[in-house]
Amino acid sequence: MFNKYISTVVFTIAVLVQYVSGGSFEERYKFDIAASYGFPETLCLKLRYGNNFQAGISQAFDTHGLGASAMELYYRLGEKPRFSEQKPWYALLGAAIYLFETDYKKEYSFLLYPRIGRTFEFSKYLGINADIGFGAPFGRKEASADPISPVILTGSINLYFRF
Repeated sequence: MFNKYISTVVFTIAVLVQYVSGGSFEERYKFDIAASYGFPETLCLKLRYGNNFQAGISQAFDTHGLGASAMELYYRLGEKPRFSEQKPWYALLGAAIYLFETDYKKEYSFLLYPRIGRTFEFSKYLGINADIGFGAPFGRKEASADPISPVILTGSINLYFRF
């Protein structure tokens, strides 16, 4: 139920930004799906909607099953290349939480992670995104004597397909 609510909010934000920016839906906005590997999300599937502004959701998978779920907002920067639909650089703001119970100790229950990244396109439909940034972890369910850093390094690389 909560995932359906997140999906609806992300889609609504993307449509509103599209309307305010004045572009047509046929020219500018598309879906893309990505297979990703990074820290802290490990293996991850991402679904995004948009073009120069994108909103998306992601679900991480690790050796114990489902990991953190996240909502991500992308804003494209720089000059648009001649044969591309997107600007090559992007700023990303993501928020990850654990929606599903896990059988291992989590160092935090919520992570806010801003990143900067670059897109490398192979074709109009296929490419790689690589990004790096930092994360601010919040919340522990149980008290622990283990120290947790107030800032952690985050990053990912993903192969995407646009349709």
